Formats: sequence, C-alpha cells, structure tokens
Amino acid sequence: MILTVFRSRLRPEAQAEYGELAPQMSKLARSMPGYKSHKVFVAEDGERLTLVEFEDDATQFDWASHPEHRAALRAWAICFLQ
Repeated sequence: MILTVFRSRLRPEAQAEYGELAPQMSKLARSMPGYKSHKVFVAEDGERLTLVEFEDDATQFDWASHPEHRAALRAWAICFLQ
C-alpha cells in the first residue's frame, strides 16, 4: 500500500473552481488500476487533508502522472494559498 497525503488550504475565491474539478478527479482516481481509497478531511479553519491509497508505487505513479490529473493540478495551483 502507498499512501499519498495532500495538505492544502483553498483561497476563498477559488471554491467554485475547485468544486467543479474535485468530483471529476475523484471519479478518475477511482477508475485507476491499483486505486484503493481516498478520504478528504476539512478542519474548522479551512485546511484540507486528502489521503489517497494505491496498491503500490507503480499504480500511484500512474495516477500522479495521468494527463487529466496533471492538468487539474496546474489549474488548481491558483486555488491554493501558498
């Protein structure tokens, strides 16, 4: 099992854009070979923690390098506080 931890905080003005892409990326992740699960936690202060579990390094790499996922990450770059 490989676990990816993604910690972020959305800019208030980016909620809509993130909200449009997030369900698409969740659906895509679930369709990937080796996908096991993912969970998202949001703290009271708005910080987000996403845990994504894949079968092994190779299947996690396939997800990390998937063209649609890479495009979403580029689009989301402006959504997150630095």
